[in-house]
Amino acid sequence: RESRSRDEEGADVAPVDVLHRCSEKLPDVDRGLVAARYERGLSVEDVSQETGRTVSWVKTRLMRARWWLQSCIQRGLDREDRVEEVLP
Repeated sequence: RESRSRDEEGADVAPVDVLHRCSEKLPDVDRGLVAARYERGLSVEDVSQETGRTVSWVKTRLMRARWWLQSCIQRGLDREDRVEEVLP
C-alpha cells in the first residue's frame, strides 16, 4: 500500500503532494537552490557560481532546506497515522 496522508479537509494526499506543499513553504531563495540542485541537476559548485554565493553557503542552505523538508514531510505523513487511529 502506498503511504498516503490526509490534508486539512481529510482528503487523501500522496507523499509527493506533501513534498510539493512543503517545498512551497520554503523561502524563495531556498526553493531556488533546491530546484537548481535537484530539479536542474546542477552541481553545488555550479549553483554557487550561478548565485554568486560561496560553495559553503550553498551547502549549508541546501542542508537546512533538506532538513526542513524532511521534518515538514514527516509531520504531513504522521497526520495520516493519527487519522487512521481514530477512523476505522
